[in-house]
Amino acid sequence: MKALILDIQHFGKPDQSDMGASFDANKDGKISQFEQEAYFTSVLAGLITRVAYKKKINVIILNSGAYSARHADANKIALENMEDQFFYMAMHFNAGKKSPPFYGLIGYDARSTNGANLANELKIQWGAKAIVSDVRTLGVLPTSTEYMKNIHNTIAGIYNGPNNIRGVCLELAFLEDTKAFTITSLNAMATAIVDSVINWK
Repeated sequence: MKALILDIQHFGKPDQSDMGASFDANKDGKISQFEQEAYFTSVLAGLITRVAYKKKINVIILNSGAYSARHADANKIALENMEDQFFYMAMHFNAGKKSPPFYGLIGYDARSTNGANLANELKIQWGAKAIVSDVRTLGVLPTSTEYMKNIHNTIAGIYNGPNNIRGVCLELAFLEDTKAFTITSLNAMATAIVDSVINWK
């Protein structure tokens, strides 16, 4: 069996009110809930779950605790089910690019062959949707530059898990890219994520 572990990051951090990046899409000078990163990752998690159910892929959602605690939970689930394959996805979106061309980014632990393979499969699946024309993969380490270190923190503990789990950090679109945030595009993103798990070998 294959299973997705979707971690809705930013949301649910202890002692923090953190919804991640934001973009004033309606230009009213205020940031509403539906203009924040964790709102969209939550919506995407629901769409992924629906697509996965149809394709017989199990889904586990994590949405509270420190990132290290979530990584430990994911590894524990994998360790208790060694006959299954687990795909941990730290769910994020990017922000801060004010004009095209936009791109998608998939981060993975540079020490992990399985992480790199999953990132490349995701790149293929999301790139084939032609919604975000440029999809990049990025291998990161705990000793990387500050930006890359931040990406590594989202998946840091997964590398130390059992060999039936691999993880990536998803930043598949920029909040400023309105073309990527229609329900059609988000459904396509969900399908790409599930198909990357189905095709992974």
